[in-house]
Parts: sequence; structure tokens; C-alpha cells
Amino acid sequence: MKKRLLLRAGCVWSAGSVMAADYSSLWKVITGPVASANQPVLQPTVYRAFAGNEQVLHDMLAGITIDAAAAPVIDLPTPDGSFRAFHIWQTPVMEEGLATRYAGIYTFTATAVDNHMVTAKIDYTPYGLHALVFDGANTFLVDPYSNGGNDGLRREG
Repeated sequence: MKKRLLLRAGCVWSAGSVMAADYSSLWKVITGPVASANQPVLQPTVYRAFAGNEQVLHDMLAGITIDAAAAPVIDLPTPDGSFRAFHIWQTPVMEEGLATRYAGIYTFTATAVDNHMVTAKIDYTPYGLHALVFDGANTFLVDPYSNGGNDGLRREG
């Protein structure tokens, strides 16, 4: 299933993640206006939109562990339309009881492959993937276009 997402720089909508160098199966750039049956959460004036394969993303993120030494590489879209590679590992933030109750919520930390000073905090929930990439003046967000059932990376259940 393909979902519509936006990439936002600084305050520009954005979306996504992908295993290193194989984002072609996950991401497709959307040109022109983004069609949506749902109201966007925010109304960005500058953004890049991507259609994401939610099942590929879910399967990839569900397999990531807390072992930072064995962190796989994931590509995140950037505001200029390229992708940047990050080592990513799971960093649970909920106490055990809550984590069991809300098993569909995953939280991650990531560092850029080419510069460990560039970091990201990522979560994946029933409302989709959200990332905040900290890169000094080039900090940006990766978010679903809306919280609706037909667009944004959203998993039910």
C-alpha cells in the first residue's frame, strides 16, 4: 500500500525512511499538488512530497533492535530532495507496562553515516513515521501529510 507523505525542512513537511541505497522500493517523489481526502495537520508553504510504501517501512522498522553496535542503515529524505544515510537503533522510552499496552509504538535514535554529529529522533506509531533531524541550521522534520486513513504513513491496530 502506498501512502502520501511530505518532507518539510525546518518547518517544511517531509516524510520517510528507507534502508540504505534501496529507497526506490519505498519512496517515490510526488510532483505537483498532493491530493488528500483528509485535512493536512499543518499547511506548509515549502515542502517536498513522497509516496511511501508503508508495508516495506513497517517491516524494516519492526526488525531494528536496541543494539547500536549492530545498527542498520536507513535513508531519510532531505529538504533538497536527496536522501541521507543514518545508522538507526531502537531506543524505547516507555516503561515496560506501557510498552506492552502500546506495542505498535517504536522510538529510535539515529546518527548520520557521514557525520556522527548529525542526529535524529524517530518514532513510528499508528499515525505514521515522524523524524526530527538535528543538523544545526539545516535541522528538518519528516512527517506524514495528515493523520487520515488514506494518506500519511498510518497503521491501524
